[in-house]
Amino acid sequence: MKNVLITSFGSNTSIGIAKCLQNECKIIGVDINDPHLCNGYIFADIFEKIPYYTEKDDYETVLNSLVDKHKVDLIIPVHDKEIELQAKLSEEGKIKTKVAVNSLDIIKLCNSKSKINHYLSDTVNVPYQYNSKYDVKFPVILKDEEGVSSRDIFIAYKKEDMKMVSLDGKIIQQFISGGTEYTVDCFSSYITTEFYYSVRKRTETKSGMSVKSEIIDNPILGELCSKIHKKLNYVGASNIQFIIKNEIIYFIEINPRFAGGGILTYKSGYNFPLMTVNELCNSEKSNPDELAIGNKMVRYYEETFFDSSNNHIRLR
Repeated sequence: MKNVLITSFGSNTSIGIAKCLQNECKIIGVDINDPHLCNGYIFADIFEKIPYYTEKDDYETVLNSLVDKHKVDLIIPVHDKEIELQAKLSEEGKIKTKVAVNSLDIIKLCNSKSKINHYLSDTVNVPYQYNSKYDVKFPVILKDEEGVSSRDIFIAYKKEDMKMVSLDGKIIQQFISGGTEYTVDCFSSYITTEFYYSVRKRTETKSGMSVKSEIIDNPILGELCSKIHKKLNYVGASNIQFIIKNEIIYFIEINPRFAGGGILTYKSGYNFPLMTVNELCNSEKSNPDELAIGNKMVRYYEETFFDSSNNHIRLR
């Protein structure tokens, strides 16, 4: 049984990964919060606190101490900026174990909205990006150039709306309204040339997170994602988002990590977290189950309780 350290353990993404590795791996969950403030606490076999990624020296020291302490075989980073830092540390040989990341250059490219849009513009339709706020055809969407998930996104329907938000560090892009959103969970093998994908139709989202979704059959999106991975020389798991309107496919973004709603895919035959562990730690070729097209997911809240001394308790 391999020891797997998963970061940002208060996130839905980390919790989903942990659920897919339960009974297969020993899970060390780490987060910047104390246990009683961390959503994923009960899904870890061992829980540890770690500094915020911006505290680079302390972060590196604590991370390596946890690797030694728990004999960690693999680290799966989840937070977008944390992934970038760990890719850098891993390339510099400063992390004492394997890390499920791509090269720093690939991570930085994926995390830059304008750069990835330009890089993929000859592979897939990308919504038009405006170079000036004075030459805009409304509606437009304003995004942080290096934004995390769907935070700080603003839609401007007229000129006056542009005055309501700072444009510093933003890109201004054509807003595709009324289309259907899809997230494609992707996995390029670390040891073979095989590529796997699962297309999830996002039927309801809250704060950018999919709470209702369905796995559908869409080989066109799958082929586009395969081309994107090959162009990037990408390995491992990613999630790529699209909008389809009037039968036109628009690329929205690629996240170089597991998806927050990916657990539907992982529990429906394509267990990408376990495939990652087996390939990186055991050098085992992946042979996943058949993907269950038509499987659906509805999310709900679940509570964890602690007493006045912050000990985990169960209430009836």
